[in-house]
Parts: sequence; C-alpha cells; structure tokens
Amino acid sequence: MAFTVRDLDDLIRLLDRHPQWLEALRQRLLTKELMQSPKTLRRVSTRLGKVEKALNSLTETVKTLTESVTALTEAQRRTEESLTTLRREFLEQRAETERRFAELAEAQRRTDERMGRLEESLAALAEAQRRTEENLGRLSEAFAAHRQEFLEYRAETERRFAELAEAQRRTDERVGRLEESLAALRQEFLEHRAETERRFAELAEAQRRTDERVGRLEEAVAALAEAQRRTEEAVAALAEAQRRTEQRLDRLEAVVQGLAAQVGRLTETMGATAEEEAHDVLLTVLRERGMKALARPAPLIVDGWEIDLAAPVEDREGQRGWVLVEVKLRLSADHVWAWASRVGSEGFREALRRAGVEGPVWVYIYGLRVTREAEEAAEQAAMGLLWPRGELREPVKIL
Repeated sequence: MAFTVRDLDDLIRLLDRHPQWLEALRQRLLTKELMQSPKTLRRVSTRLGKVEKALNSLTETVKTLTESVTALTEAQRRTEESLTTLRREFLEQRAETERRFAELAEAQRRTDERMGRLEESLAALAEAQRRTEENLGRLSEAFAAHRQEFLEYRAETERRFAELAEAQRRTDERVGRLEESLAALRQEFLEHRAETERRFAELAEAQRRTDERVGRLEEAVAALAEAQRRTEEAVAALAEAQRRTEQRLDRLEAVVQGLAAQVGRLTETMGATAEEEAHDVLLTVLRERGMKALARPAPLIVDGWEIDLAAPVEDREGQRGWVLVEVKLRLSADHVWAWASRVGSEGFREALRRAGVEGPVWVYIYGLRVTREAEEAAEQAAMGLLWPRGELREPVKIL
C-alpha cells in the first residue's frame, strides 16, 4: 500500500509495524565494519581468554620456580613482587579494555534507540571501533614485552642461583680442607703431649728410685763408704737424667713454638679464605642491587686501620660512591658493635675523606659463620650484613 513519511516519528511507527524493515534499514545504513562489530567483540574476548590462560601459565611457572629456590627468600620475594605488579598492570589494562567495550556496547544501544541521529553516531562508533582495535593491539604488544622481560629475568635469576651454589660449594670444600688440616695438627699435638707426659713419668720414677736408695743408705750405716760411693753414683745418674730432661724440655718447647707458628699460619690462611669468599659474595650482591664495582674490591688502609675490602661503585642512576666490608671468620655480636662504633665515629669518617673515599659510602660486615647474636646486633646497629649465601641485611649509608 502507499504511504508517506512525514517525519521521524512516522518512520519509527512504520518500523514498529514492520520489524523486517528494521533489519533491511540497518543493513543499508550501517557499514560492513559496524555489522561485524559483534564478531570482532567475540574475537577480542577469545584473545583475552588466551591472554588470561597464558598469564595463569606464567603464574604456575613462577610458583614452581619459587618452590625450587626457597633458600634465597629475598630474591623470591622480589620475583613475586615483580610478578604481582605485572599481573596487576595486566588486570588494570584488561579492566580498561572491558570498560571501553562497555562504552562501545552503550554506544551501540544508543544507536538503536536514536535512529534519527544515526548518521552522526555512525562516525563516532567507527572511531570508537578503531580505538578499540588500537588498544587491543597495544595490549597484545605490552603482554608480549612483559612476558619476554619475565623470561629474561627468570633466566638471569637461575644463573645467579647457580653462581651462588657454586660459591657455597667452594666455601664448603675450603672449610672441609681447613678442618682436616686442623684435626691432623691437633692429633700431632696430642701425640707430642702424651710423649712428654710419659717422659715426665720416667723422670718421676727415677726420682722415686733415688729416694729408695737414700733410705737404704741410712739403714746401711756400716757400709757408709760404699754407700757414699753409690750415693755419688746415683747423684751423677740423677744429674744426667736431669740434663736429659732439660734437653727433652728444650725440644718440647721448640715443638710447641712450631705448633704455635702452624696455628698462626692456619689462622692467616682461614682469614685469606674468608676475604676471598667475601669478595665473591660482595660482587654478587652488588649485581643484584643494580650496582657495579668500578675497581676490584681490595684492602684499604685508613688512618692506620685496615679495612678488609673496599671498592668504588656506581648505582643504577650513575651515582658513584664506595662500599666498605669488615670480614670475620666467626662473626659475633662484639665484632658487629666494634665495627659499628668505628664507622660511626667522626674521626673515622674524616680519615675516609682524607683517603679519597667520598660519599655516599655503604657499609657491610661479613661473617663466614654468623651467630644469631650477631644478626640481632646488626639489626640493632642498623648495619649491613653479608654471609656466604648473600645479603642478610641491607647496607647502611654513612656519608
């Protein structure tokens, strides 16, 4: 039948009477891209599902890595924090995308309700679709970049774990060899002491026999001359025994002095070993903190005081300073307080400046073996603490 469309209301009423016309009108007015928007949204949703599955897989990988390196708690915490930040950023990006998808759906709903302003809304909706595709592309690129960064960080973490394990193995081997040497030296000392005690017993027995002879001399008054002769002989024998005893004592004194010298050399060897281990641990910790040593850590004499390890360093921002380390074989609380008192004195800091050590200066104390009391003292004194497995407490800055 014939009809006349006078205004928009007439058109709407006609579309309400003939719903099949609405689909035909929509196909004529909407572009191909807008007609395919629902399909595009489904593809975006599918890609987001894949991204979420990939993120879940990464989370499982991080969990497995965390369980395998429980001995390095601090490194694990930083890894978990990095992954948490990555997941939070991803969730924020996904929420932003979903919000924008909701805005697009709202725009679509308003388009259906406001057919009169369809031509103007089409341009806005096409622009919104373009921005959505751009955002989805940037999201995919950001996810790929974050995943690559995580894989590189995980590889670097595993490499550092391997280096720490190798350093610990070398430390255990060196300590084992030192313990074996000390045990052999102690056994030799015990054998010398047993031999000395045996010779002292022989001398005491000789003295006892001499006393018995003197007793018999008193009983044999009739044979005074003979007894006198035997007494003189016994005295001569006793003098000879005394002379031999003094010779043995001289030899024993020489042995003890040699033992003391060996113990001194052993102490120096263990001290040098501790400084070597502290050197390796310090370089590892500096790398983990994003710092690099500008020269090999080495002893430094400041105002007559020897600092076991000192090195100029540079942090991530390019700021240069120094790191100082006091090294002990078995670290006690007294060692911690003594070092804290030393670095806290104004005279020591002035001596550092005269020696060319300019701030900032980070201070550590290292122990091959660290007692619980030493850890507590380092906490109370706000002192950086190192041991063969790495950093137990962050360093203090004194300048």
